[in-house]
Amino acid sequence: LPGDHVRVEAMHHISDAEAFFGSWFWAGSVVGDDDGPAIGYTTGTTAQIVRCHPTQAPLRADTSTIAVLGRSGRGKTTLLQLLALDAVAERSWVPVFDLKGDLNNSEGGLVGAAHSLGLEARRVDMSATYAGTCDLLATMDADDALIHAHSQLMLLVSDALRLAAHPVLMRHIAALIGDGEERSTAVLIERMRQDEDETARRVAAELAAFQGDAIGRMIVGERSEDTLDASPGITLIQFPKLDLPPAGTPAGEWSAAQRVSAALVRGALAWIMSVARTQERRHLRKLVAVPEAHLLTATAEGAAFLDQTARLGRALGTTLVIDSQDPTSFAERDGVMEQIATVLAFSQSTVKQQDSVARILGMEPSDQTRAMIETVSIDPDGGGVWHGHCLMRDHRGRVATVQVAIPGDLVRAALDTTPKRTESPS
Repeated sequence: LPGDHVRVEAMHHISDAEAFFGSWFWAGSVVGDDDGPAIGYTTGTTAQIVRCHPTQAPLRADTSTIAVLGRSGRGKTTLLQLLALDAVAERSWVPVFDLKGDLNNSEGGLVGAAHSLGLEARRVDMSATYAGTCDLLATMDADDALIHAHSQLMLLVSDALRLAAHPVLMRHIAALIGDGEERSTAVLIERMRQDEDETARRVAAELAAFQGDAIGRMIVGERSEDTLDASPGITLIQFPKLDLPPAGTPAGEWSAAQRVSAALVRGALAWIMSVARTQERRHLRKLVAVPEAHLLTATAEGAAFLDQTARLGRALGTTLVIDSQDPTSFAERDGVMEQIATVLAFSQSTVKQQDSVARILGMEPSDQTRAMIETVSIDPDGGGVWHGHCLMRDHRGRVATVQVAIPGDLVRAALDTTPKRTESPS
């Protein structure tokens, strides 16, 4: 009718202009926050600026987890880095977990990009210097430490001992917490060594063996002075010796090195949250970026840990940004799904992944939505990769296609995580 504002149901398109009777309608996508940094623009009939203000979500008492999903090489990690830069521009504390070691390239990486924009940033290599930093038994509150520390330490126990170790380890952790004395895995090991039960002594011996390992020492080692910087700015935390399991590998098939790496990731995230809860940092805006989040959602314990971390983040004014190549690990976990406020989804290739992304976006899985999700990061002209083009669902539940924009070639080069090809000698 004359003067109508028309809604196109499929993609939350609306018209903000009055139409003449009998004319063609005009539609433009609307998605994102009302204020905050501009991350790109909508694509389709008419481009509109898209804003994303992640550190504002906790201040409006909203869930504050952002999920960035999609296949490798479509722009997922670049977007995560851009969100980190936007947050630090507001004087936020922004720890970024570089689990693959690809956020530091010859052009300066994330830290170099921040410096080129006049922003605070520093790089930290996690090593034995930070012994005990990632020990959940020492880091978490007593109410949470029992379950999560047990889950973390069980990853370090051998397959042959795991079944017998489960109740014994739980009993000793509960006793240590109940005593109200110093809580740490190093103390737990000494207590179990003195137990008359042979299983307890064997568990203690296996855990103690990791005290000589560069990765394991950060979990089971005697805690050293905390030297990680928690001042405003980006803290790029790199783990040079991690051996992470490939995406989709069942936890039961992880090697010992892969289990200790996954345990370290959980502990490092918990350490970040313990720092966030300190009184002197309560007033800071905080954004924690965690790539490879499928490592946490691969098991029930890991999913519960991620859920607890997301809920704690909201209470502490902390936004959690997670990225993953495996959307099914989120769609199947109601607790995790409830914490996700904003979704940015790049292409997925399988029907199972596409249906998972559709559900996370709040859309009904169908042939139409599957085709949309499969092709959203494919250039319609040449058929190649359409870098940075994705589907976005904002905290209001609106969905639209969005092109992520990078502020300049210098920043683009610094944030590039594509392996450089070397020229063959002629």
